Amino acid sequence: MTIPLSVIIDALDSFQPEARFSLGDTRYSRVCLLSDDERTPDTLYVGNGGSIVDADWPDACGFVSIGEPAAAKSSLIVLPDLYNVHEVFSRLQKVFYRFAEYELKLMKAAITGSYQDIIEIGHQFMGNPLFLLDSGYRILALAPDAEVPGDREWEYIRSNGVSSPELVKVLKDEGILSIETRGIPQIYSLPGFPHASIWFNIYLNSRYAGRIVVIDAFKAFSSSDQAATGALAEALELKVSRDEAFQYIRGKGPVYNMLHDLISGVHLDRSLIPDRLQYLPTWTRGLFRVLFVPLGSMDDQSFDYYAKVMERRIDSRAVLLENAFVAVIHYRRREDFPTAREATAAFLFGNALKGGLSNELEGLVDLHDFYRQAVAALKMAEGDEPLYLYEDHTLKHILSFCPPENVRLLSHPSLLRLKSFDDENGTQLSETLHVFLENERSLAQTSRTLHIHRNTLLYRMNKIAIILDIDLGNPDTRLHFMLSERLLKMQK
Repeated sequence: MTIPLSVIIDALDSFQPEARFSLGDTRYSRVCLLSDDERTPDTLYVGNGGSIVDADWPDACGFVSIGEPAAAKSSLIVLPDLYNVHEVFSRLQKVFYRFAEYELKLMKAAITGSYQDIIEIGHQFMGNPLFLLDSGYRILALAPDAEVPGDREWEYIRSNGVSSPELVKVLKDEGILSIETRGIPQIYSLPGFPHASIWFNIYLNSRYAGRIVVIDAFKAFSSSDQAATGALAEALELKVSRDEAFQYIRGKGPVYNMLHDLISGVHLDRSLIPDRLQYLPTWTRGLFRVLFVPLGSMDDQSFDYYAKVMERRIDSRAVLLENAFVAVIHYRRREDFPTAREATAAFLFGNALKGGLSNELEGLVDLHDFYRQAVAALKMAEGDEPLYLYEDHTLKHILSFCPPENVRLLSHPSLLRLKSFDDENGTQLSETLHVFLENERSLAQTSRTLHIHRNTLLYRMNKIAIILDIDLGNPDTRLHFMLSERLLKMQK
């Protein structure tokens, strides 16, 4: 662990330093009292000015001189000679211990904790509100969860979980979004916002992944805050590098994050949807369906490949959810759906995939429910087709909620009696009845479907009527028979 020179200068500010000389943002690993036999690199030495003489000192050493030094040094802080060496040394020891403890807590949280844990450690150390944004301006963590008087943006992100469009516009206008911040975190004053703030990027494999934002709402910024923000960024980058899901779920833009939240069922204020769709204006109107494609284990490049291939075929946006490729498909008019369906099936077939497709919905608010439809469509499907529509499997999905042990209890007793007769006599009367009801009780159509003569069908129907002894003219009875047939088939 090393301590930046900026933190040391802040700690000595109350000692009224008379001069400061430094080369760059030097860092020190320890603080020691000046002695004749001590010559260790990366060390800050404290001593009386007369003891600081020309000698063979390592270049990385720094000095705090009480009174004018006997020899000039490249990294030097001069304090008035009215202070005691041990008093200054004691102050610096506490600063080193506090900052080292801070960095240790951050590293531990990066390995075993959450993003929220890291941000809370930063808040406790700096004493100001701060939050972590991904590249889609979504809040990943913030602290404290309390009001900041007079700051509307803070209240907005606390309530909505994302930055306001107003803030994003100001950041773009001020050029902050295009700044690749490395080195020392910078302090900015944004027009229309009451507090100064530190904005500092975090990266994942040299790719921008998010930003830390610190607000000087409770106390004025100092150089220590900039150094503490830099340490915070290092911990967050370590956390991001260990977070296998981060590159899938975070940092893919506001539309991706909105769709991911809606599909996964995370609460999202409906008023935010128009704000997010400003990045995808053609989706403010039209119709949507959800496609579910299980993929198993995959890497980010595979997901990006599938997403780009599908977007070239059809107007869609995909997210990765629990090792599944989930796409929201958009088309303008209902008559455009056959084209969209064919393009989706071609995409799946061309990549040796299978998927379920939800019913049609207007707007994006209920994406989670329609995602569940897409999952059910694939679960209920039978066969080797690439695409299965929920509308073709709705009844089967409804009946799937019936526990197997209740199938016979809920089935029509007359149908069970007819099936028992078939089993005992080797007949197919229950199948004949099923086809008859499916064909809306049309004798002609039933004969053609079964490939039997009309007289043969009439003979079977008379036999069925004797066994059942019920009125098939009752629509509720016919529905009960049809549902019972489906339930018994599913049980097999």
